[in-house]
Amino acid sequence: MNRLKFLLATLVVAVVTLGIYSCAKDNNSETAQSKDQTVESRSSSTACSPQTLFTEYTICTHTQKTVPISFALGLGLYSTASNLFQMCPNLQVMVSYTFSTCTNGSNGTETHFVHNLTYDLNAMKAACPALQTAINNHTAQGTLVSFLDMIDHEISMQTEYTEVFNATKLNNWKYLCKDRGNWYSVKYIKNTCYKWVVLGNPETGKYEIHKRDCGGSVCCARSNDYCVESYYNGEPNLVTGTPTNYQKFEGQCEVECTHDCGAPDPNSF
Repeated sequence: MNRLKFLLATLVVAVVTLGIYSCAKDNNSETAQSKDQTVESRSSSTACSPQTLFTEYTICTHTQKTVPISFALGLGLYSTASNLFQMCPNLQVMVSYTFSTCTNGSNGTETHFVHNLTYDLNAMKAACPALQTAINNHTAQGTLVSFLDMIDHEISMQTEYTEVFNATKLNNWKYLCKDRGNWYSVKYIKNTCYKWVVLGNPETGKYEIHKRDCGGSVCCARSNDYCVESYYNGEPNLVTGTPTNYQKFEGQCEVECTHDCGAPDPNSF
């Protein structure tokens, strides 16, 4: 009986996945042409660049980075409530992004920006089979989009947190909480006009999930301020100064491509 239930459950997941693929194929004739399953959160390649959205920043320096971020337990983890930490403890994800440091022309304050974030979902699934299982389950339940949005959010949060962690570790005592006003300010920018599509990869014969920019731009900027409460063995214990702020910049986007500007609702999947 248990074997029969398992086979039926497997069949349901396969049928639902095929259904999603068929819908995606109707709306998008593309196929996955490479073995890499890169998820992109474009910003400066669209209207969502730091100096376009925030004109008060008159001077910016931009650096392209490719670094590993870790969901291992420790001071460098942004939250133990993270789904990726719960599913995939010790998971490392290689991310690429543009890191910009900008100066406000009127008051000289410095703000850091993370944008153009990319990562490889295939590599994540290979490193953590539980992630593939979760994707299968959410596909069957019809909550895949909400789940993928949550994963995307967590990748961006850990990337942002890693930047702050490394900067405050190198700059000992510069961002201490007792020195109020000396915050490490960071903004994460993304385009919320996109859709998740399931495409067949002719090279592997497998279905892959891809994030596709829909052509329009509805920019979203997440703002956080951090300071160092204390140091433990040379590593900073970070706290946030004010509640996370989300700012939406209106634009044109098809309804089926529109996603919320804000933290995903954990109760939506």
